[in-house]
Amino acid sequence: MPAGIPERAAARRRKRRSCIILLKKMNTPKLIDVHTHTHFSAYNEDRDAVIRRALDAGIWLINVGTQKDTSQDAVNIAHK
Repeated sequence: MPAGIPERAAARRRKRRSCIILLKKMNTPKLIDVHTHTHFSAYNEDRDAVIRRALDAGIWLINVGTQKDTSQDAVNIAHK
């Protein structure tokens, strides 16, 4: 066997184990809502509460903009 192959194989196994451990520690959603509009003005009064309830229930949200300014609003909310 060429030099270095056992070391590289061992390094790959360590890396794989590290990735598995990391994935087990990550919060995994129960559901992903892939088309929300929580950045729309209809949510101005309770936007944070709506998003918090979803996250607390294990639901991740993907906000979808419909034009340039609402797309920027969706990005801004995601950064909160």
